[in-house]
This record gives sequence, structure tokens and C-alpha cells, in this order.
Amino acid sequence: GKQYSLVMVDPDAPNHKEGQYWLHWIIANIKGSDLKDGNISSGDQVIGYHPPGPPKGTGEHRYIFLLFEQHHTNIQLTKPETRPRFPLAKWISEQEGLFCHLVAGIQFRVQFEE
Repeated sequence: GKQYSLVMVDPDAPNHKEGQYWLHWIIANIKGSDLKDGNISSGDQVIGYHPPGPPKGTGEHRYIFLLFEQHHTNIQLTKPETRPRFPLAKWISEQEGLFCHLVAGIQFRVQFEE
């Protein structure tokens, strides 16, 4: 009966200060039973998916997925105003009381290829 929220960010985006990320995706209210089956389509997109696309000459970029357990079902997360320079820690703190804790994280690396 639990629900989860998924956040995808790029911490290696150029011209971003420490603690700022390029935001790629946020989904809330993913049913635990669906998540177990590898299906996140039951969730509500807070901000739609933006595929990886590191700019030429910026080297490898890490794309990080963070999965949070929610305190309640059917929560309303604040939609970020922008994708670039996304202050992840600040945004998480602004969702006060909505997340229990981080339950999983994974990353992959991509670089520009011609």
C-alpha cells in the first residue's frame, strides 16, 4: 500500500554551482506494487521526462535516480520552476512531511558522442 516518488537529476551539467542540478524527471505517487513489477506509469508526473543529452566537450555526466518513500498516498509535490540549476536539497526540504526517507538510488554515465 505504500507509494513512492522518483527524481532524476544530472549533477554534472555545465555552469551549475555545487548543489545545483539539471532536473530530468519527477514522478510522485508510484504504487509500491507497480514499482515492484518495474512499472512506474501509475505515478503522477510532476515534471515530464527529459532524456540525457550531455553537451559536446563536457565529458561524462552522471544521471542519478533517487527513490523516496512517501509518508502518505496521493501527495502533491511542488513543481519546480525550472530544470536548470535545480536546487535538489532545497526542493526536498520544501516538500516537508511528504517523504519518509530515501530508499534507493542508482546512476549511469553518458557522454556526448558524434
